[in-house]
Amino acid sequence: MVATLPHHRPESGLNTTLLPVAAILAGIGVAAGIATAPGEVLNAVVMRSHLPDWVPAAAPPIGVTGRTLLALVAGALVMMAGLGAAGWWRLPRRRRADPMIPAVRRADAHPDAPPRRPIRASEDLGQPLPEPPEVLPVIARGHEVADDIDPIAPVVDTPPAAWLSPPPERPLPRDLNLPMSVFDPGAVPSEPMEAPRPLPPLVVRATPAAPTSVPAAVEAAEPVPPPPPARIAPGERMESFALPPVPLPTTPLAQESLASLVDRLERGAARRALPSARPAQAAAHLATLDDTLQRLRRLAAG
Repeated sequence: MVATLPHHRPESGLNTTLLPVAAILAGIGVAAGIATAPGEVLNAVVMRSHLPDWVPAAAPPIGVTGRTLLALVAGALVMMAGLGAAGWWRLPRRRRADPMIPAVRRADAHPDAPPRRPIRASEDLGQPLPEPPEVLPVIARGHEVADDIDPIAPVVDTPPAAWLSPPPERPLPRDLNLPMSVFDPGAVPSEPMEAPRPLPPLVVRATPAAPTSVPAAVEAAEPVPPPPPARIAPGERMESFALPPVPLPTTPLAQESLASLVDRLERGAARRALPSARPAQAAAHLATLDDTLQRLRRLAAG
């Protein structure tokens, strides 16, 4: 990855528009030189270049047509070479990537803030500080101490042997369901623990109230009637009640008119459509309805 943005090669005072113009002028000059060159010189140059081996028509002597073609081809080649060199010179060139500069993507790079190599303490912060001496000199002593005794002797705490030695290995028990407290001597106390004391019950029992004397007026009051029975039977969703009995007509059928008979027939049909409440009443209604139908048939026939 390229560390910095590509930049143009320094032009050394040459203008970018001067290079194409110089290439065109060089092509025209080569074409003009071939067109005005003497015949002997042109024939010698053609023979030395072995051009007749590739193009037999270019064998000497070269006439006006051959000279013109050679001038045009040579001038065009020189002009194209010059224009190509000018374009190549104008192409952006990539700088040499410095291994000390961090790699930056082209989208993140900015010409005003180019990436820089990281700071090194050994190069950017100067020489390292001198290391302190291992043993500091003694400036003053409060009292004389023998040279063979170190006044500041390190205190060596030797741990007990139980800390250094690993615990002894024990064989696996035959019963693997043993609790782990068996292997720890301090886990099981030597004396059993005291059993937990029972707590008093949290529910407060109600004490019976002392009997009180009932006044005579309350005793002489009328007894409270029991509540009425439920009008909705268990398992039903609507209230059920008994229909009032329909009184049977006392007038004989022979003395009734046609209008009364038709009215009785309609009422009987309406009662039949309703669910019957009692079997005896239903039988009486059916008998009355049959008598009415017979009476109507007789009136229609007679």
